[in-house]
Amino acid sequence: MAAAADDLARIGEEFGDRDFLLPEIVAHLKTLGRYIDPESPIETWQGYGRNHKLQ
Repeated sequence: MAAAADDLARIGEEFGDRDFLLPEIVAHLKTLGRYIDPESPIETWQGYGRNHKLQ
């Protein structure tokens, strides 16, 4: 994160806050079957109809 701080600041200044897009991004990822199930253990990733353990 520290190595990218300057780039992140520049991008933030150029494009502004994009937090309002998060619900739309989440909805799109869910349509693709790519999401984290909040009820599952943190080490479990939900995708493509089955659980996978994170490495």
